[in-house]
Amino acid sequence: MSAASILCVEDEPSLRRDLVEELQDAGYVVYEAPDGRQALELLQTQQPDLVLCDVTMPDINGLELLKRLRASELPSAQVPFVFLTAHGQKSDLIKGREFGADDYLVKPVDFDLLLSLLRSRLQSVARAR
Repeated sequence: MSAASILCVEDEPSLRRDLVEELQDAGYVVYEAPDGRQALELLQTQQPDLVLCDVTMPDINGLELLKRLRASELPSAQVPFVFLTAHGQKSDLIKGREFGADDYLVKPVDFDLLLSLLRSRLQSVARAR
């Protein structure tokens, strides 16, 4: 069985680098994008098994990315989508759930919790298939 792939969308370069390293060390194939626009471009050619995405980004933020992805005809339109947020604002959490977010993690990221959550989400998808 091949390694699961994750699209990591984070505008803060040092955090994105840390996330990518942790995910790769855990055995995942990782695609990365610094913003929602580049994530959408990448999703035209790649089909990640899960999207890990910051909420607050310039241009196309995480909520808009999720909304566009779920409304698209892309093969990855319904992949699990996990938000990272520094704020945890209730309105963003509610909006994200309405758009189809599967889960949230609050920054600073606890990598053990992150990896556990991702394993759980990916196992749920595998069982559903």
